[in-house]
Amino acid sequence: MKRLLAPLSLATLALSLTLTLGCAEDEDPGAELDLSQADLTEDAAVTVGESVALESGGLLEALESTLANDVESLGDALPMAADKDARVDEALFDSTTCVWTITRARSHESEHGGFTWNQTRTLHFMDEAGACVVQRGDSSIRALDFTREYSGSSWNRRREGSKNGGGAWELRSLHDAEPGCVANGEHHEQGESVIHRVRPNGEAFDVTYEYSLTAVGTDLLILHRNGRRVPVAGTLHVVYDALRNGRAIHREFTITFGEGGGSLTDGETVWTVDPVTGELAP
Repeated sequence: MKRLLAPLSLATLALSLTLTLGCAEDEDPGAELDLSQADLTEDAAVTVGESVALESGGLLEALESTLANDVESLGDALPMAADKDARVDEALFDSTTCVWTITRARSHESEHGGFTWNQTRTLHFMDEAGACVVQRGDSSIRALDFTREYSGSSWNRRREGSKNGGGAWELRSLHDAEPGCVANGEHHEQGESVIHRVRPNGEAFDVTYEYSLTAVGTDLLILHRNGRRVPVAGTLHVVYDALRNGRAIHREFTITFGEGGGSLTDGETVWTVDPVTGELAP
């Protein structure tokens, strides 16, 4: 397992980005970090893929966990290897606001990578008329508004890092004929991203970024596919800002989902992104 990095504070990263973004670019301290604009874009895409994926604690993991553990049933465990997972759950209900507050901790490893994080979510369940539904897993649930705040670390073959953030989502069309939902909302994240790279001569080296990103999801249709809950339609628009040795980097991406996974593009280059692992392919 990769060595975990301590999560950056939101205040520290925000101050760093505020002081640096928009300033003149500084020279790199060493040739080993002299990356092309295409390299910088690819590194940004790698971080975006990891920030979205199920098996790295990304935003799709939050949607899957909400559907599996809170909407579709009370005890529907995710398809993960039990001996490599740690799960902690605490739930409190406020009857005056019809809001559940869920505190969870997760640790997971697979052949593709893993993550560990702590999170707090608030959930407001509603029936078809918009009235409060108290019981989690109630079959009368048709809509859900939830928020999420979290911090943790993740790793895979191309990247490792620490992150914290949050988001707010609206899930609709719940408990339809085919279990799933239509999701709209936002995901915010900031942290440190270490990209593992290899020179043409085979020498391995790492490139470190402090980054911040926002992903806006529009009409994500989440359905069961091959044992997981993944988007089969809809889009994510992602704005990515980062610092590397004092240099400011800005990129924007769109992920369009279909039955075969996601297509990620910055308008020039197109990658295929696996929503489960976050891995990219040309």
